[in-house]
Amino acid sequence: MNNKIIVGGVALALLVSGFALAKSGVVERVVEFGGTNPNVISDYLKWGDLQHDAHNQSFSTATTTVCSYNPSSATSTIVRVGVSVTTGSSTAVTLGFATSTSDTNASTTVLYTASLASGVLGAFSWAPTTTAQTILGPNDHINVFVTGFIPNSSAKTTFLGKCSFESTGI
Repeated sequence: MNNKIIVGGVALALLVSGFALAKSGVVERVVEFGGTNPNVISDYLKWGDLQHDAHNQSFSTATTTVCSYNPSSATSTIVRVGVSVTTGSSTAVTLGFATSTSDTNASTTVLYTASLASGVLGAFSWAPTTTAQTILGPNDHINVFVTGFIPNSSAKTTFLGKCSFESTGI
């Protein structure tokens, strides 16, 4: 009988000490986005003082500025600009990335250009170097422009794709 009481007491002591160790200083924090998947619907994430913007859009076929983006932060640094051409032009074109104070056909500072032969498909990307950061002011845009094709006319050439932009707020 005494053995049963001792064994029962030891088992109870182990069980209580196990619960005490399991609760010792571990703090869990669960952050829920409220959705059914890990996708973030917003174009940006902000934590602490850092804001990271990301944006994708399809080419506009009505103008030679096929994409334009204005980051949501007052002052931003460009992280990356990318283009994916899914339908090549029937004529040779020049594709370029530029900064501008306008989202229209303006290209104040050209950052990158590439010459594409007729029908060329592919992906093109530009990122600043660590020695040449590209800072955008409050009203500055990143524009993707194309020259060499005729938008919105009877001789219109098809040129389709998507642009992607990334920046960080300062």
